[in-house]
Amino acid sequence: MRLHDLIVQHRAEIVARWTESIHTRLAPEGTTKVELVDHLPAFLDEVALNLAEHGDGTDPSLTAAQHGVQRLRLGFNLAALVREYGMLRDTLMTMVRETHLAVDPRDLDVLFDSLISGIADAVTQYTEEREAELRRQSNEHFAFVAHELRNPLSAAQLSLGNLQSKGALPESRSAEILKRSLGRMQQLIEQSLGMAFAGAGLALQRSHVKLGELIEEATMEASILAEEKGIHLELPASDATSLDLDRKLILSALNNLVRNAVKFTPAGGEVKVRLRTEADRVAIDVEDRCGGIPAKNLETLFSPFVQAGTDRSGFGLGLSIAKQAAAAHGGSIEVANFPEKGCVFTLTLPRHAI
Repeated sequence: MRLHDLIVQHRAEIVARWTESIHTRLAPEGTTKVELVDHLPAFLDEVALNLAEHGDGTDPSLTAAQHGVQRLRLGFNLAALVREYGMLRDTLMTMVRETHLAVDPRDLDVLFDSLISGIADAVTQYTEEREAELRRQSNEHFAFVAHELRNPLSAAQLSLGNLQSKGALPESRSAEILKRSLGRMQQLIEQSLGMAFAGAGLALQRSHVKLGELIEEATMEASILAEEKGIHLELPASDATSLDLDRKLILSALNNLVRNAVKFTPAGGEVKVRLRTEADRVAIDVEDRCGGIPAKNLETLFSPFVQAGTDRSGFGLGLSIAKQAAAAHGGSIEVANFPEKGCVFTLTLPRHAI
C-alpha cells in the first residue's frame, strides 16, 4: 500500500482528525466544525491525485486559494492558516505510523511539495483578499469624510458669494485669498471623492456616451488656461464613437489629463488630443510639450499626492484618480516620455463593458 492508497481509503478519518485539530487549537471562538471542513476534503483529494500521478506537487491549487479566502472571512490569522497545513502533515504521519506503512521517499517529496504549494496559494489569496478589503474600507471612509466636508464648504462658498454680491465684503487681497482657498478645498474634496469611488470597487454608473462630446466637455476648463498661456489646444475631428461607461469618472480622468498637459506646457506651446479606435479598444492620446519627465519620477507618477513638476498649485491626485477610473472600466493609462520634448498620456478603454 502506498501513501496514495492510505489517503483514499481513510479519507473521512483523515479529514475528521484534521478538522478536530484545527477546531481545538486554531479556530476563532464560535467557529463550527462544519465551517472548518470547507475545502479540506478537496485539497486532500488534490494531494492524493498528485501522489497517484507521481506529480511534483507544485502546480497551483485553486482549492487552497479558495481556502485562504474562506479562512480570512472566518477570522483566521495568517499564522493559523499556515499551521493548518502543518497539521495535515502531522495527521498523515500519525496514520502512517499507526498503519506501519513504509512510505516511499518519493511520495514524501510529493506530499511536502503539495503542502508547500498549498500554503503559498492560500497565503497569496488570503493576503490579496485582505488588502482589497482594507482598501475598500479605507475608500469608503475617505468618501464619507469628503462627502461630509462638501456640505459646509458649499455653505461657506455660498455665503462668501452673497457677501460679495451685496457689497458687504469689499474686494481685497484677503477676500481673494479666501475665495481661492475655498475653491482649492472644493477641488481637493471633489478629487478625493472621485479617487475613493474609483478605488472602492463600487458598481459603475454606466450610460451610452459619445466620446467626441465627452472629450469636448473634458477640455472646456483647460481651454481657458490654454488661451491665457497662448497654447494651441488641438482636438480630434468629430467622431461618433460611443461607449457604455461611467461618464463622470471618465470625464474626470480626461479632464485631469488635459488640464495637466496645459498646466505643464510652456506658454506658446501646443497640446494635442487624439482619438484612436481599434477592433476591441479605444485610445485617447493627450500629447504635451512639458519637456519630459525626469526618469526618477516615472515610477511614482500615478501615486496619490505625487507631483512630478515644480508647479505645486494642485494636490497630486489627478493622475491617480485618472488611473483608477480607467482600471475600474477594465482599461489603463500609460505614459510615453520623450525627454526634452514632452509626454503622451494614453487612456485606453475596452469597446465592450468588462
